[in-house]
Amino acid sequence: MAGTHKLKVLLQSRLDTPYNPAGDTIHLKELRNRLHKLGVSTSISYDLKPNVNKFDIIHIFNISRPYETYIQLKNAKESGKKVVLMPIFQNHDEWNKKGSIGISGTFFKLLPSQNSIQFIKNIGRCILDRSLLPTIPVQFTRSYLFLQKYIIENSNYVFLTTLSEKKDIELRLKIKIKKYNITPSGVDRGFSEAKPHMFIKKYKISNFILCVANFHSLKNHLSLIKAMQEVHLPLVLIGNRVKTYASYYDKIIKTTSKNPNIIIVTGIARELLQSAYAAAKVHVLPSWAENSPLVTLEAAVAGCNIVTTTRSYGNEFLKDNVWYCEPNDIQSIKKAILSAYNAKPNIVFKNYILNHFTWEKVAEKTLKYYKSILKE
Repeated sequence: MAGTHKLKVLLQSRLDTPYNPAGDTIHLKELRNRLHKLGVSTSISYDLKPNVNKFDIIHIFNISRPYETYIQLKNAKESGKKVVLMPIFQNHDEWNKKGSIGISGTFFKLLPSQNSIQFIKNIGRCILDRSLLPTIPVQFTRSYLFLQKYIIENSNYVFLTTLSEKKDIELRLKIKIKKYNITPSGVDRGFSEAKPHMFIKKYKISNFILCVANFHSLKNHLSLIKAMQEVHLPLVLIGNRVKTYASYYDKIIKTTSKNPNIIIVTGIARELLQSAYAAAKVHVLPSWAENSPLVTLEAAVAGCNIVTTTRSYGNEFLKDNVWYCEPNDIQSIKKAILSAYNAKPNIVFKNYILNHFTWEKVAEKTLKYYKSILKE
């Protein structure tokens, strides 16, 4: 880039991001804020075919719903733009077969492959959300795994959170990712300065077990609730109801309605969420699959001891600083929670995350690779 040209980047994600925010949403918005402070001109789009002419780089997030990502990628490439991809890949095989509940869960267990499972899932999304209808033609002409492979192979550069994510993608799609870097998710330093008083005053509870996760069966709340019935410690569940998993949320409400030790909080404000982390003793995430869970980093810097699933790429950098649980084993979840609850806070780990995994560091590294890509 010559002269005084200001780098212009378009950050793109799935269509339902505005009303169904998740970890990828936080990553996109936090990255945008930090890139802006570094002098990068950024815009966000959730459309399939936005006008990309004024941008130097198109940064696309998430291949878990490749019918959308494929259209976004093709739109960018047809305009001659450099495309950076952050896959945020997760292996959902075990969840589909063991963790999904209700009619869909039963149905998924009978389907022979990921292609057929994801085909049915996307049809269901289109029924509930008409904005997804343009993905139908792609779905009927390209398989789920083909699209994931195409997206990765036709991106100019791939941002991965861990080497284990890279290996899993390569094994699953039978490809070799050549141009990539490892950039784990970040954390806002504000979580390390959170005070517990606000949450304690509002809910009259402290030193509890906390789980921050949208109410989606992938997150495995029901197994956590079963484990807590044997632990007899207070549990706080914070998250948002997911439209396509409404029956799962209803089941959680029904299961916990007569348990005074369990509090469910939805639509929480950021300041109160930070206070909840500070008031908790342990944060637990027993999911069927995770990439690089942001809530784990947030909880750790707020002072929580961490229990996390063995099915997470983030374990590559969490190492032996946390307690691990098997998502399909209630006793494993229970044992990990009790061990974490009875241990002292890990201040060394908190400082390690603050020194290595802030959004400022993520943005600086991202900008470095943006500039190198434009020189190619």
